[in-house]
Amino acid sequence: MTNRALAGVLTFIAALLVTATVNAYVDAPILVPTNPVQGQTVSVSIRSGICDGFYDDEPGYPQNTRTGNAIRILLASVHEEDQLFCNIPDFTSIFSVGTFPAGVYTVQVDRVYTTSEPFDFTETLATLPLVIAGGSTSVPTIGPIGLGLMVVGLIALSGVALRRRGKALMLFAVTSLAHY
Repeated sequence: MTNRALAGVLTFIAALLVTATVNAYVDAPILVPTNPVQGQTVSVSIRSGICDGFYDDEPGYPQNTRTGNAIRILLASVHEEDQLFCNIPDFTSIFSVGTFPAGVYTVQVDRVYTTSEPFDFTETLATLPLVIAGGSTSVPTIGPIGLGLMVVGLIALSGVALRRRGKALMLFAVTSLAHY
């Protein structure tokens, strides 16, 4: 084999090795919804893949603990160190943290996985601020009786303003009642 052919084969093999490099990732967790109110369930959302993933059906997980205004959620996960086993699809995992009264909290998101050693490794992914607003505000509405009284009131006010123009008042009244 000539030097040129050998260089071509080695370049081809090197290109295959470079493209076969695998990158594991776990994106920073985020809280959803972004502006929760009292009584609304708060969850943590984490995107991961390739060599990292999370279990949503692992017995005993997630573990939620609360001490005062400090909340900790511990998630079961997997981390592959051998690139031959890095075949975890890209996925966004969502885990419920809970519902809380109005106030200011911190949420520490941790994950646990088994390493090549026969023990578990716990890693803190983020400590996130959480502000829970007071109860949801409701907009007052009027029922059918209130709507009817409003239409009668508008007609009466229009009658005062348009008393000299009887046809205009009649046209307004018919148009207003036609919308029922």
